[in-house]
Amino acid sequence: MASEIRVNKINNRVGLGTVTYTDTGIIVSGISTATNFKTGSSDLHSSGLTVGNTLVHSTGVNASSMDIDDFVDVGNNIKLGNAGVITATSFSGSGANLTSLPIGGANALSLNDNVNLNLGTGNDGSLFNAGNYIFLKNHNGGVAIQASAGNVISLQKYDNSDIGLQYVVDGAIKLYHDNTPVVETTDNGLKFIQGSGNLIKYGTTSEFANAAININRGGNGYANIRLSSNYGCGLFMAGANDNTDEFGINQDNQKNGYLDNRGGFISFNTGTSGVARMRVENSAQVTFMGNALPSSDGGYDLGGSSNRWRSLYTSAGLYIGGTGNANKLDAYIEGTWSPSINRSSSAASVTLSRQDGHYIRVGNVIHIWFDIVVSSASGGGGSWWIAGLPFTPISGSTAGGYGAPTFRSATAMPVRFRTNGSSSWISDTAGGVIYLMYYDDGGTEQYVNGYGGTGGLNNGRITGQAFYFENAAGA
Repeated sequence: MASEIRVNKINNRVGLGTVTYTDTGIIVSGISTATNFKTGSSDLHSSGLTVGNTLVHSTGVNASSMDIDDFVDVGNNIKLGNAGVITATSFSGSGANLTSLPIGGANALSLNDNVNLNLGTGNDGSLFNAGNYIFLKNHNGGVAIQASAGNVISLQKYDNSDIGLQYVVDGAIKLYHDNTPVVETTDNGLKFIQGSGNLIKYGTTSEFANAAININRGGNGYANIRLSSNYGCGLFMAGANDNTDEFGINQDNQKNGYLDNRGGFISFNTGTSGVARMRVENSAQVTFMGNALPSSDGGYDLGGSSNRWRSLYTSAGLYIGGTGNANKLDAYIEGTWSPSINRSSSAASVTLSRQDGHYIRVGNVIHIWFDIVVSSASGGGGSWWIAGLPFTPISGSTAGGYGAPTFRSATAMPVRFRTNGSSSWISDTAGGVIYLMYYDDGGTEQYVNGYGGTGGLNNGRITGQAFYFENAAGA
């Protein structure tokens, strides 16, 4: 039969702990060590510790020296007193399921400089402070700032006292300077809001001092626009009430060409003094103050087969097919003249009932037509001639020479004139005359002289035509 020791309490020899036996169980106080503890037939350290609804100790659970190699598996939650506060030096893990985290106080959440506050599942966005600047970035695309319908988005000073940029939803975007709007978008484009001084300016206030864009508002209220470069080349437009330039092209900070709109026309001017070279009139007339030349010799036409110039006016000539004097057409004239009939030595008394004359001049070649009706003639001396030619003939002509006329009708001429033929010739005498000559029965040239008979002038009609060369001196 086994031995049995019955005691109420066992004290450690050095007073480090006691074991007290009660009716309800064993109470161990102090520090207890053992190789193993069992619950039923199972080892406690290998099967775990099962706790009911609560694990409670009056002073808490001290786990400062607890070595947990892998994990502590807690069922649904850990309940820490009534305050629900967890303090620790740091927390680690994703925190994906943390919700409803209230942040309060003056410095509820603080990040150091250049430390990102990452946004998005894949950290697509970030917010961070770098010195005096705050950056909002989207690393995969743009950044959208939204406002509710009818609201305004503004970039303002921290105390809301100064607006820099303002966006009106479904409306304008305004750019401010010193809290004053200067640029605004409209349904038609971009509007610069006029204030005092220049609207757009780069560089200095001087006219062409290295300005990329310089749009001035002059003191007289007229607008000016200037575009130029650092090299002094550029474009300017101006307007004023003092006949200043309207549109110009500059180089080396000086005008070398401009347009102006003075006096009802547009003038193209060159040089620093603005010499006019071409002008477009209100009447659509274009006036040149110099030669109008093609860029290459013989390579371009003036007009075309279906777009022809109506008339060509020249004062010194027209060169056709070449550049020499032989190619120069210096005149083309159509006109009338008044043929008369008289005598070479002394004037006669002549009555004409018809006196018609026409001519065409091409270069220095003159074509003439005449129609004379002699009603009566008497007195005078010398041979008869037809006078009043429109241009002075070339000098040095002889009988039968240049310009011998032919007659369509010569009823006023002597019989031998009509039967034996005309031998009339043109002379530069008295500014140009046609000597009336004929051949006698023997073939000798004779002047028409006197009245009637075989060799004199009769009453009647004289018609004919001729050509001659104009005197080199001109008429």
